[in-house]
Amino acid sequence: MKQAGTLARMGEAAGFILSHAIPGRAHEKVVAYYALFQDLFETVSEDSGILSIGYAQNPAEAELLEAQKDLVRVTARSLPKSGKWLDVGCGIGGPACLLARENPGVSISGINITPAHVERANARKDRARLSARVDFRHGDAQKIPFPDGGFDGLYAIETAFHYPDKAAFAREAFRVLRPGGSFSSADIVLPDWLPSPLKAVGRMIARPMMASPQVYTPGLWRQSLEAAGFCGVSVTDISRETFGMLGHWRERLRAHRGRLAGQYSALFLAFVDFYLLVGLRGLALNPFRYVLVTARKPA
Repeated sequence: MKQAGTLARMGEAAGFILSHAIPGRAHEKVVAYYALFQDLFETVSEDSGILSIGYAQNPAEAELLEAQKDLVRVTARSLPKSGKWLDVGCGIGGPACLLARENPGVSISGINITPAHVERANARKDRARLSARVDFRHGDAQKIPFPDGGFDGLYAIETAFHYPDKAAFAREAFRVLRPGGSFSSADIVLPDWLPSPLKAVGRMIARPMMASPQVYTPGLWRQSLEAAGFCGVSVTDISRETFGMLGHWRERLRAHRGRLAGQYSALFLAFVDFYLLVGLRGLALNPFRYVLVTARKPA
């Protein structure tokens, strides 16, 4: 039975990777991506519901679960401390529940393209007794299912790289924010200065490993947000504080290798480990950068 399950997961992984070589609906590939990686991500995050890489000023001495929470806090730091926030790409609800507990003057709505995640996020906020201030629904970041001007703050944590049309997301974010509202996104990008052939390699890597049909650069983020009408656009490189956490990811996955071996092949786990190592080793080998993008809708 275990061998059959492993073979099925190997087939799922191979089919997923091959699917990114042919055209297809981006949202279907995102759903497939989380169907494949969900167990692995949740092994790293334990029961927090926060599936992000993590953030720490000193990654080598950080504790992974707290660093994952800190990335959520850092992303939301520029948002107003009262009113309504929108979590775009809410995952299974961990970030919104954490922020609602720590910001009692805020109510949070979340949207996600993966229906199973929305269901689990709603179950999480019910268990946390946050239903009065937190809600989740199915929705597309490029066509946000809320009326104009309903939110004081909007954030997206490690989800924007999934969007095939980030300029449309910028326009939608501007539309649903009130005048004076704040925007914040934690995203993985390619540097503007990276030569075009290396950008092409980065995009090729990102398609299967991040379900990313379109990897942005900091310059493109600034251009899209300003074109949408935002002002005060800031792009801060936090690669050291985030990618430095990947060593803890490797340790966590190795500690749980026995359990994961029942779900993934040894070859697949070795590939993931190598991918994490490349991300960790540096800004010399890693073609990607991790940025915090903030902006404001004019009052």
